[in-house]
Amino acid sequence: MSLNLALPSGVTRSNFTVRGTPSALKASTQYTWTATDRDGDTASLSFYITVVANKTPRFSATISNKSWTHNKAISSFRLPAATGGDGMLRYSISPALPSGVTRSNFTVRGTPNALKASTEYTWTATDADGDKASRTFNIKVLPQVSIAAGTSPIAEGTTAQFTLTASAAPPSAIEVNVWVTQSGTFISGTPPKSVTIPANRTTATLSVPTLKDKVNEADGSVRASVRAGTNYAVGSTLPVSVSVRDTPYVSIAAGTSPITEGANATFTITAAGAPLSSMTVQVSVEESGTGGGTYIKGTAPSSVTIPANGTSVRLTVETEDDSTDEPNGSIKASIVANSAYELGSASSASVAVQDNDLPKLAAPTGL
Repeated sequence: MSLNLALPSGVTRSNFTVRGTPSALKASTQYTWTATDRDGDTASLSFYITVVANKTPRFSATISNKSWTHNKAISSFRLPAATGGDGMLRYSISPALPSGVTRSNFTVRGTPNALKASTEYTWTATDADGDKASRTFNIKVLPQVSIAAGTSPIAEGTTAQFTLTASAAPPSAIEVNVWVTQSGTFISGTPPKSVTIPANRTTATLSVPTLKDKVNEADGSVRASVRAGTNYAVGSTLPVSVSVRDTPYVSIAAGTSPITEGANATFTITAAGAPLSSMTVQVSVEESGTGGGTYIKGTAPSSVTIPANGTSVRLTVETEDDSTDEPNGSIKASIVANSAYELGSASSASVAVQDNDLPKLAAPTGL
């Protein structure tokens, strides 16, 4: 058995088997395969061998890395097509796309419904003889972090709280950047700039202490929002607010004055800044007169209560309508200091009381 010509460079024959990898191009060449018996008789077959350049597929475009948000539809995109290669090209992607995301031919779309750490993906084109071309890119699916205000309003001196919530529990802790501002001057110290959501948890609390001062000021608020960072997506950049009420300043004003004994002495106690809950205001009531007159009937009140969200309350002191001739006097009411409120500019007031009894005539003597 014989071939009339040497096989292309890199290709060999062992008996009836031809194998190898052609290492040089070769134009179409006719080969003759001949069988000869011992009498010299021959039989032959002819065939052609051509060695052409291998056509491997190739990509001209790259694929950008993808950062997607959990439970939010992605912007659909097309994977690139390759050129070249021998025969039809087949395409594949590895590993499987994140849960909720699908590929239809070259188009990727969907809504990722599970978190995924940054993972390298390979997009491969394979031609008919097994030659491949590929592009790699990374995909990650991040939790979406939102913020909600806690109890509102609060009293100054207490803590404004906000809840940060991740759309899914992260496998490792994430530090969320926050921006805290205020209306008025209530924040105590430097507000936090970040909050950590622990691993395998979905919520964390942002706490902003407020300062209880002695300044009579308008009510205000503490505002917080989520800022961009790594390993999470921002749900909304809009701030949420906790209203802050200033510590009430309490003052007192006298009612009708003078009054006649037997009438009620009245005072109005006013809070500048309505309390969030009912507030007890302690008072001290006393009487005075040039000649020792006594006008208060029974025991005078020692406190009054301003209702929640109210601004004023009346203090009433009863006077005694007796039959004793006595000097005119007054009833004085004063606000007693307390941590629940501050004293206003008028912390005491007086109502004049006039006696209504005629002096008794002395019995004549010497008659």
